[in-house]
Amino acid sequence: MDTLVVEHHECTECLDLYIRQGNITIPTAIAARLTNASNRDLNVCGHFPLDLIDVTSFNFDPNRKFKVIGKVIKADTSATGVVPLFYVESWASTPLYK
Repeated sequence: MDTLVVEHHECTECLDLYIRQGNITIPTAIAARLTNASNRDLNVCGHFPLDLIDVTSFNFDPNRKFKVIGKVIKADTSATGVVPLFYVESWASTPLYK
């Protein structure tokens, strides 16, 4: 399992979350399928409330950071290419990133 501190970037082609701290482990078979050159952007699924990163939601806060624990489970197609899909086992809001 990887532990990351992440945030949402509000932009046209941004993915779900941007890694601020921590390293993501990408299995070799999945890494071979990725086309997005960034090793900091990812999409998420699992136990994560997507309304917290939905800019149209009342719960959205552009300054909020999250500590997420999980793992990359597959390559996911997005507007920026093929990117890691990170399955979140658990999450919390965090002030860890400075």
